[in-house]
Amino acid sequence: MRAPLDAALPFLPPLPPADPMAPGPFALADADRVRSILHDAGFASVTIDPFGALIGSGDIEQTLALSFKVGPLGSALREHPQQKANVVDAVREVLTRYATPAGVLMPAAVWIVLAHNENPL
Repeated sequence: MRAPLDAALPFLPPLPPADPMAPGPFALADADRVRSILHDAGFASVTIDPFGALIGSGDIEQTLALSFKVGPLGSALREHPQQKANVVDAVREVLTRYATPAGVLMPAAVWIVLAHNENPL
């Protein structure tokens, strides 16, 4: 989600800093925050392990369309829809770097989280 935004940034007005606590795909990026939320909810023995994967959403044009709707670039373009035409070529170019025969596949990082409820029903 970051690569399309980075490609578009030179063509967008300055954007406010992202709120790491705001709802969305990065809201649980901080492992300590995840651990705290689970602990406060009554979970113990929390383990959090990073997991890398390749994710995709289709060919270049499908991925381009998706990147204009979701994630940080989608959010920026909802605020500045008049800039969409200005960023298309730059975003398409960055997506081509990740094109494979199986479609656009980009690296992603997620947490694998395991926890045990201290107070089961």
